[in-house]
Amino acid sequence: MKIIITHHTEYSFDSEVFLEPHYLRFRPRKTPYADIEHFVLTISPKPTGHRVIRDEENNLIDFCWFDGMTQNLVITAETVIQTTSFNPFAFILHPQNYNQFPFEYDESQKVIGDNTRYATRIKGLVGLWWHYTKVIQFQYDTIPNQPYQTITSRLFGRV
Repeated sequence: MKIIITHHTEYSFDSEVFLEPHYLRFRPRKTPYADIEHFVLTISPKPTGHRVIRDEENNLIDFCWFDGMTQNLVITAETVIQTTSFNPFAFILHPQNYNQFPFEYDESQKVIGDNTRYATRIKGLVGLWWHYTKVIQFQYDTIPNQPYQTITSRLFGRV
């Protein structure tokens, strides 16, 4: 299936303004089931500089900056995407006891060699995470009427 996306944004100001640098997130990500056939980004007034950069999650971002004053900003992004059929449930859960803890590898999956130091390191990291989760939870419980959500409030279902 072919999808055509046109995004048009227009800003008009009462008086001339200076445009700060902009991070434009209009570029779709290419995936195994979505191919980007065409992408055009039109910006008016024309930016003084324009670079395509990647963020921490590997998304493409158009970073642009401007000189001078203007009364309007117009951004138009045109994208053509070709999609293929995709089934998000096309996988198998293996082994059958994937959700039973503690788990053990069967003999065919065990690696020959001394892996005890890696297992100890992972066990230590999990224990450290659990300790700090409890410390944060204790701090959350001791502050009455906390006006904001914390990570542990999301983990433990408290708002």
